[in-house]
Amino acid sequence: MFQTLCFSFFQSRLVHVAITVGISSILLFKQTVLRTHLDDGHYFVPILYITSACVSLVLYFIVACMDPGFVKRGDPDVEEKNVCLEPHQRCGLCGLQRPVRARHCRECKHCVRKFDHHCPWVTNCVGERNHRWFWCFITLEVIMLCWSISISVSGYQSAPESSNWATQNVILLLIDLLMGILLLVVFALFCIHTYMILNNHTTWETMSRHRISYLKGMSESENPFNLGICRNVYTFFCHIKPFDWTVVYSKARSKMK
Repeated sequence: MFQTLCFSFFQSRLVHVAITVGISSILLFKQTVLRTHLDDGHYFVPILYITSACVSLVLYFIVACMDPGFVKRGDPDVEEKNVCLEPHQRCGLCGLQRPVRARHCRECKHCVRKFDHHCPWVTNCVGERNHRWFWCFITLEVIMLCWSISISVSGYQSAPESSNWATQNVILLLIDLLMGILLLVVFALFCIHTYMILNNHTTWETMSRHRISYLKGMSESENPFNLGICRNVYTFFCHIKPFDWTVVYSKARSKMK
C-alpha cells in the first residue's frame, strides 16, 4: 500500500513535468513562431514563454508540496479527543477537535482546514493554506494552454497533397489534441474556483451540503460564510493565518434566526 502511494506521488509529478517540458520543447524546435523569433534574434517572446512555463511548474510544486492547512495538536483552537465535545465537533479518525469547515482526508491522513478537495493530479489536498496557490496555478495554466495552442497552430506546414498534411503535422496535431482536452478541464476548474472565491464557498461544502452538520437546515442559497465579494477575495488571497470561521458562522446564524 505504501509503495503504491509513493509511486502515485512521484508518478503524477513526473507526468506533469514531462508534459510541460515536452510541449515547450516541441514548440521551440518545430518551425513555430517561437522558432522564427529565435532564428531572427528576437529573444523576448521565447524567454517570456519559457519563464512562464517554469513559473507554472513552480506553482504546481508549491500546491503539491506545501501544507494545505493540516489541523495539528498544537493549534490554539484544537483539543485532543474529549468526551465534552459533540460527535460532530471531533474527528473520529485523528481524534482531534475539528474546526468549522475542516474535513478529514483519508488520502492525506489529516483533517484539513477549509477543505476544498483532494486533487489526484497534485496528490495533495487543496485547503485553506494552498487554495490561493492552486487558483494561481490553474489560472496560469489556462493562459499557457491558450498561448501554446496558438503557437502550435503557427507551426503547421502545408503539404503538396492534402492526404499528406496530417502525416506531416502529426506531432503538432497530437499535442494540440492533448492541450485541447487539458484546456477544457483546467478552464472548468478555473470557472468553478473563481466562483467559489467570490462566494466564499468550497467544493466539499457545495457537493456534500446535505451531509455537513453546520449547513443542515439551510437552503441552497444560504451561505453563513459569505462576507461580501470584496472581503471574500481579500480573505482568500491575503489572510495567511488560520481563520476563525466559528465567529463568522455564529454571527451569520444569529442574523438568519
